[in-house]
Amino acid sequence: MLRNEHLVGVPAAKTALEEIAVQIAASHVDIGLKERTFNDRFKNVVLYVNKIDLKERKLLDIFIEDKRKPDVVSTVVAPEGRLLSEPGKFIFHLMLSNGTIHQTNLKKKSATAIRFGTYNLSLDMSKDMARDGRRHKSREEMSIGELRGFIDSHRERDKAYYDAQIILHRRFSIPVACLALGLLAFPLGIQSRTTRRSFGLILCLFFFLLYYLLLTAGYAFGENGAYPPVIGMWLPNILTVSVGLYFLLQAARERTLVIETVVQLLVRAFSRLKRFQRRRRHVHSR
Repeated sequence: MLRNEHLVGVPAAKTALEEIAVQIAASHVDIGLKERTFNDRFKNVVLYVNKIDLKERKLLDIFIEDKRKPDVVSTVVAPEGRLLSEPGKFIFHLMLSNGTIHQTNLKKKSATAIRFGTYNLSLDMSKDMARDGRRHKSREEMSIGELRGFIDSHRERDKAYYDAQIILHRRFSIPVACLALGLLAFPLGIQSRTTRRSFGLILCLFFFLLYYLLLTAGYAFGENGAYPPVIGMWLPNILTVSVGLYFLLQAARERTLVIETVVQLLVRAFSRLKRFQRRRRHVHSR
């Protein structure tokens, strides 16, 4: 099996990135908070911080709306506080100082206000993180075996089915494209020595653009099932290799490439047209 960064590294990197993001959220949730923004990361709790002091790890001018209790809305206002986390857990403690708690009981239609010197507000994200940890991988994160299993078990021929096939074949076709384009560039580079130096570069750019257009068309038609995704992902490589082998054979026989002849004829025709226009202007100027 062909194994390289595109086959293995990309899905593994996406999964690792998700795991790192979860670990950062568990240990440094205060980094994700934004100043002067209502943060609703915690369920049923809205947190607003006017300023964040990262050096002292302090939160300044804090406003909290807590709706975790049924029929009770608690509004907490404090000039400063600290957000701490328990190692290895998704439980956070917001230690507030010298603030006020305003509680409104919607059922009893009552309101109370409590002043405090220190107040510990516990925020538990373990259930939410556990649910996120059990989420299904996206198709970009799946390994080759997982993609094949998804395709075999997916009976409906819908967008998800075709997307999985495109991603699977793309894992192989894109690395092969490097070899295909390299094979095509070799005879073009040889031919450019006998003509202008920039001519081979222009042809390479032309075929690269053509390859990109074919690949884009393969994505578009493969996603909606117009034709099998295997054709859309591999047809650009097949055409590129075929043209490259033909050009290589022509170069080995020291023959001029057909496309080079066509381009040279177009250049000559354009040059003659420019000379004709100059002569015409010269005649009219007299």
